[in-house]
Amino acid sequence: MNPYFIPKKFIRLAKVKPYSVKHSIEHKMKEDKEISEKIKKIPFYHCFFSPVHTFTRIDMETTMNYVLTEQEELHHFSSFFSQFQEKHFHILISDSFGVLEEALAFLNEHSLSGITGWKIGFNHQNQPLLFDFERNEENSSLMPIEWQIRDFLEKRPNLDSLSKENMQSIFQAFCKGHFSRKFEIQTPKEPEDERTICMEFMLSLINQPKERIVENVYKYHQRWNKYKLCVLYLDVISKYKQMNSPQLSQLIKRMWRDCTVLPGKRSE
Repeated sequence: MNPYFIPKKFIRLAKVKPYSVKHSIEHKMKEDKEISEKIKKIPFYHCFFSPVHTFTRIDMETTMNYVLTEQEELHHFSSFFSQFQEKHFHILISDSFGVLEEALAFLNEHSLSGITGWKIGFNHQNQPLLFDFERNEENSSLMPIEWQIRDFLEKRPNLDSLSKENMQSIFQAFCKGHFSRKFEIQTPKEPEDERTICMEFMLSLINQPKERIVENVYKYHQRWNKYKLCVLYLDVISKYKQMNSPQLSQLIKRMWRDCTVLPGKRSE
């Protein structure tokens, strides 16, 4: 978990991080602690996850309170790959993606597929680990359309159904992230085809009871984490290196299929 509010005068101890306890942060840490305890029950969890091991509340003389959390120091995903030459970059992309696929399979196997809020870090052995857990992903652009429909409803508890206008708003937000990604590979479906399939799915849910909408979109919950993982990897590949590598071409195409297959449709 990364620190959200750290006073400059507060000394950071080795492998111990301070957090300011404001209402939203306190809720997040409570959630992270609960999820971390569940993850630590997974056999060999340390090979795939980096949960928080301790939460210690301390009272300061100031008006703010703090919590010390202890966990492994990790190199964050967004900058990790920039330090490697192209050959090693390709190997690490492929190997780390395979490890994280296993991690997500463990979440599904242990009834934790609904935990979509997580980050990727690398330890000192360049081993990829999932950390910083919460139930819902904050960045909706990393998530598929059915997740965004559910998220829209959860944030508006007074809605009993979704209108055409609601769906248009969700669709526009989804398109802004999903269809703006440009990758130098042949995709299994043209963007216009994807838009059509996506709109057909959404139209089928307009004015349906809220319970039925949630039931329909939740059918696909086991793909949500895989979708997010593929988007993160495709983004980092396009950011740091050229996409015409023969070492990565098949993996990239598989990632693209996994993050573009829409509800009710299977890739060829």
